[in-house]
Amino acid sequence: MGTIFIAGTYGVGKSTLALKLSKKTGIPFYSAGDLISAKTGEQYGKDKAVSNKDRNQDILIDSISGILLGVERIILAGHFCIVTKDGQVDLLPENVFTKLDIDKIILLESSVSIISDHLKHRDNKHYPLDLLQHLQQEEQMAAKRTSKRLSCPLLIHTMEYTDSEINDLIYFLNT
Repeated sequence: MGTIFIAGTYGVGKSTLALKLSKKTGIPFYSAGDLISAKTGEQYGKDKAVSNKDRNQDILIDSISGILLGVERIILAGHFCIVTKDGQVDLLPENVFTKLDIDKIILLESSVSIISDHLKHRDNKHYPLDLLQHLQQEEQMAAKRTSKRLSCPLLIHTMEYTDSEINDLIYFLNT
């Protein structure tokens, strides 16, 4: 038991889905961004700009380690990659994921046009579709590498944005 890591691009629906999973399973849900913001005071809202990714990952590791002292298992929504201030895809350090006690990975994917619409409505921000496609591809490659490195199961799930998809994910968590 440990961390169920739910990954995917900005706007794919990680937090929404993770919250639904948490309510159905009773497993506590945390957002990596919220845990980091609580310690740094930075808000990642609309611009998603990260000032110090290495320090932020150390904060995340410390936060998760502390949380796991009190509970058996958590759901953590986060990323394998971020977009830099200059619009480049940047991989987060692989060693971070070995320290998060990850036992299952769910990678959420969707059409980049749907993701783009979500980001426009949620953050009033436009990302080029080719950037979102590249980000999604990098997330998938990083998820596969991490799954192999940690010897933990990976489910790549194409979002349907329906309540019924939760049952499929719960089945994966219980296997």
